[in-house]
Amino acid sequence: MCGDAVMYDQGKIITGSPSYETIEAANSAAIITIDKVNQSASVVPNAGGRMKYKRTFHSSVILPDGSMFVSGGQVVRLPFNESQAQMTPELFLSNV
Repeated sequence: MCGDAVMYDQGKIITGSPSYETIEAANSAAIITIDKVNQSASVVPNAGGRMKYKRTFHSSVILPDGSMFVSGGQVVRLPFNESQAQMTPELFLSNV
């Protein structure tokens, strides 16, 4: 499984586009909250909204305004292979 995770606030992680090998990537994002000591993290699927493009093996950077710059990756997870590369970057505005 390969996705991307970025901490955007204290105890708040946004993760997106998980995919298994040879399976098409998702364009969804989930919010993981890790704010309580010695307790399991809470996970809210699709709380972050959806990206414009499906991708896995991508890179993300949180910008000062809270948006996320997402670039690279593949539509279908194929390690060490450039087929179905996702060349179009996007500015992802999460619902969080």
